[in-house]
Parts: sequence; structure tokens; C-alpha cells
Amino acid sequence: MYFITMLYGMYAWAKRYDKNTKTESLEIKARKLGALGNTVTAAIFLVGTMLYYIFLKNVPVFGTLDSDPFVDSITSVPAYIAQLFMVLGFREQWIYWFILDAGSIFLAARAGSAVMVAQFIFWTLNCVYGYLTWSRLSGQRDDKIGGR
Repeated sequence: MYFITMLYGMYAWAKRYDKNTKTESLEIKARKLGALGNTVTAAIFLVGTMLYYIFLKNVPVFGTLDSDPFVDSITSVPAYIAQLFMVLGFREQWIYWFILDAGSIFLAARAGSAVMVAQFIFWTLNCVYGYLTWSRLSGQRDDKIGGR
């Protein structure tokens, strides 16, 4: 999935860049979801996580059942949503990256990997920064998708 979205993302982002003539830099046109878009996305996240949990709990993959289907579902489903939103240029990607990274902190801590815990803590903090930055950028535009 990541390879396909990377190729499409490069194309889609290139179309959404604004050239800042004062600084000669390129700026991404950040967008945000409205209330309806956020509600639908949250519902997809919840239902998707539950369905993936049921799948991982009941269907052996490579001959064995998943040892922690809840954590694996809570760190997999947001990755797909975040990747899609990143390609489409929505600030809400950062919410789902945050969920993914927070769950990954738990997984890394349980595995006893201090380096990975530190990495995911850093990435989680980066999500906060990313969300605030993209909120500022999307606030400069009236480009809400999915209602108010």
C-alpha cells in the first residue's frame, strides 16, 4: 500500500503546491475535514479496528493466531487512514499517526526496546507539532471537506 500511495502522493502533492513568490519556496495547501468528515472517519476507524481485531483473533495467519490482536489492530487501521489523509493533504492525518505511534510505544515497551520507545515518543511529539502546524496552514484557507 505504501508504495502505491507514495507514487500517487508525489503526483497529488505536486498539484497542490503554491509557489510563494516572496521566498521562492513551495508551500503545501493543507486541508481539513469538517464535522461530518471527522465523524465518518472516526466511525471508519472504530468499525475497521473492531473488524480487524475480530479477524486477527480468529483467523490464523501463517498458521498461528495473533498474540495481541487488539494492539495490532489499533496500530494497523490508523496507519491506512493516516497514509490516505497524508496523500490527500488533510491535517487529520496527524491524529491517526498519533494513535499509531502511541500504540507503538506500548508495543516497543513490552518488547523491552528502549531505543524504539524513545523513537516512538519522538514521533508522537512530532504528531502534535504536525497537527498544530497543519491546523495553522489549513486555517489560512477555507477548504473544509465534509461540512462545518
